[in-house]
Amino acid sequence: MIKNYFKIAIRNFLRNKFYAGLNILGLSVGVAVALLISVYLLHELSYDNFHVNGSEIYRVNQTNIWDPEGGWMSRTPPPVADAMSAEFPEVEATLRINTPNAAIVNIEHGGAYNSFRETSILAVDSNFFDFFGFKLQEGSPDKALSQMNAVVLSEEAARRFFGDDSALGKTILLGDDKTPVEVTGVAEKQPTNAHIHFDLLLSMPTNPHVKRFEWSWIWTQMYTYVRLKDGVEKVEEGMHGLAHKYALDAFKRLGISMADFESQKGKLDFELQPVEDIHLNASVGGNLEQVSDMTYIYIFGTVAIFIMLLAGINFVNLTTARAANRAKEIGVKKVLGSGRPHLIRQFLLESVMLSSIATLIGLGFAELLRFSMVDYLDLNLSTGIMSDARILGAVVVLPLLLGVLAGLYPAFYLTSFQPARVLKGNVASGAKSAGLRNVLVVFQFSIAIILVASTFVIYKQLKYCETTDLGMNKDHVLVVKEVDKLHDQMNAFKQEMNKVSGVHAAALGSVMGGNTSNALEDLFYREGQSEKKISLATVKGDEDYVPLLDMQLLAGRNFVKSNPSDKSAIIINERAMKAFGWSLDNVLGQKVEYFESVEFHVIGVVSDFNMISVKFQIPPLAIFHTEANLFNDNRLLAVKYDPQRLQEVIASLETNWKLLSESVPLDYVFLDESFAEQYQNDQKLGSLFSVFATLALLIACLGLFGLASFMAAQRNKEIGVRKVLGASVAQIVILLNSNFSKLIIISLFISIPVVWWLMSKWLEQFVIRIDIGWEIYAISGFCAISIAWLTVSYQSIKAAVVDPVKSLKEE
Repeated sequence: MIKNYFKIAIRNFLRNKFYAGLNILGLSVGVAVALLISVYLLHELSYDNFHVNGSEIYRVNQTNIWDPEGGWMSRTPPPVADAMSAEFPEVEATLRINTPNAAIVNIEHGGAYNSFRETSILAVDSNFFDFFGFKLQEGSPDKALSQMNAVVLSEEAARRFFGDDSALGKTILLGDDKTPVEVTGVAEKQPTNAHIHFDLLLSMPTNPHVKRFEWSWIWTQMYTYVRLKDGVEKVEEGMHGLAHKYALDAFKRLGISMADFESQKGKLDFELQPVEDIHLNASVGGNLEQVSDMTYIYIFGTVAIFIMLLAGINFVNLTTARAANRAKEIGVKKVLGSGRPHLIRQFLLESVMLSSIATLIGLGFAELLRFSMVDYLDLNLSTGIMSDARILGAVVVLPLLLGVLAGLYPAFYLTSFQPARVLKGNVASGAKSAGLRNVLVVFQFSIAIILVASTFVIYKQLKYCETTDLGMNKDHVLVVKEVDKLHDQMNAFKQEMNKVSGVHAAALGSVMGGNTSNALEDLFYREGQSEKKISLATVKGDEDYVPLLDMQLLAGRNFVKSNPSDKSAIIINERAMKAFGWSLDNVLGQKVEYFESVEFHVIGVVSDFNMISVKFQIPPLAIFHTEANLFNDNRLLAVKYDPQRLQEVIASLETNWKLLSESVPLDYVFLDESFAEQYQNDQKLGSLFSVFATLALLIACLGLFGLASFMAAQRNKEIGVRKVLGASVAQIVILLNSNFSKLIIISLFISIPVVWWLMSKWLEQFVIRIDIGWEIYAISGFCAISIAWLTVSYQSIKAAVVDPVKSLKEE
């Protein structure tokens, strides 16, 4: 019996190749997209779940010291780990991680050196491998990081430095002073779903910065982790008073009391964050690596459901629409003795077979498209499609579910007809089923228009971010990193670059803008007995810094190279001026103190300029001269170039760098690209929405194409009569298309409030943002209607040009 069901099903597929093909194509595309998104989401949700006892590991976060209202930060002072161990018996172990600056690694080969610029460096406590779930290929997990001048290399770094030879026991020369460091281990490749990745893992004592600030509760450059089995709530409650008990000596060493610190709006408070929550919590700043956000998980998950719904609706629509054409077949089978249960099983089996074929093809599409999605959309889809039991379960359940849903209508509704009525031809597609199909079409196109309109909003906002006036000029500026490695040759390098034909200007500075962060420092202003403390973003720049970046001076002057007093001068922006309570009339000459000891005077005011993403407010900012020896900085050289002579400029840059530094590799970026990096997640979202919108329209139009063909066939007699009565081809096409046009217009009105709400929420993250104007809805609606008309017009024209004699004769 089952064999006969299969034979009948295959015969029906072959007899209706067009509709079967449309059904399979639409559903397989939907399945492929849903599977790819599912793999991505499962990977994102699996971050840090590979650690042994990972549910017991927490990161300690703290408030921004000088801006407690500014949210939580992931970095803490060095003594926090010891304070946690001493204060709470529930703490089983602690671990600290510090991020040293990029360093040059030299490998000696026969008296010559191979130099590598390494950026992925961590300094960690000796229990790193015991604390986390990372593995060693070579070396002892207990001893590898227990001594001074010890380093564990990643598998890739070991291969890069030493080729196929074992790296264990070999020596690398680290930094400008070529400190010998012994390789005590080689780590296995870190999982992609970890929030910690490294190429060099230094023992903590090897990092001199940590030793210098080991006592400090102000130097917040340490990532602190704790392992707790029980008492999480008790520990979190007790952490609020941690600094008051353990930081007093450190503040006394600075010459201030905790009370003075807090009176200046300083605050040291702490919280625990489960390590498995780090990757999907963008509200905590200063993370080791770029994090994502649960918002994107919800967005992608919703899109996957919608795409699958679109494909499922198509499948159900086309299956039920064609079912009425098989009424006579059912009547004949009933006359020949087939019972209703037999016919129900046949319809359900056919539907499940069709959905199973589509699911298998979709699975193949997903596997083929996986690597293209990785390259085009920068998604992490390293996990195989079939490597997760949940996806395997979905592949099994999905065709059964869709097949049953699509087969229920023909299985129960058509098999209930009386054979005599069916054989007389008194069965047609009812108003109820047509109404349901119309509702499903409206739902499909509502989703498609929402995705299209959202894509327009995202790209319009990103274009606005790219073209909005930042108060500085980022175009045609090349930034050379780590110029401070040239030491006393920095200015010589700048002078040589200024001589290059095609270079308009060069300037030294600590921050040039883009995908970088400014140091936050406190400046004090005294007036009589009162004191005002303002936390400012601080940068360093020489006399060419302000003009090179085209900043607008509102008052005062720029730095002057020949003026020694400018080493104690600052240029501030408008927000800093207003924060101190000054105006353009009285700002020049005002004196402020850095750390209440070093005095600076204001020589100029520039208009507010945005050095970071427009998602953030422009902060109060002070520009110090590069010769002001105040805070640690990696100096940069900005080069303003003629875009027509870029290759010549780069060639001269490489030549001059090699003349001054043979051991340090040259590293440079373009400032406009550095700014663009800040919107990578948003660019990814825009690319995803454009892909999803295209697929949604494709799937919806496949269904529309099939329905248009079915509707034209259903109205074959009506079209013939109208043509006999004088109707033109254009009139018949408009008649057949008008119903679908009404449905899409209804879809547009349904989608408008949804798009406005969704995109308004997304735009809230930007300080500077666009308005969602009527033109976005108009363009989206026009696109949807145009594509729908192109889709159905083929079938409409095909039906309209048929000889009416032929169509009436068939009836």
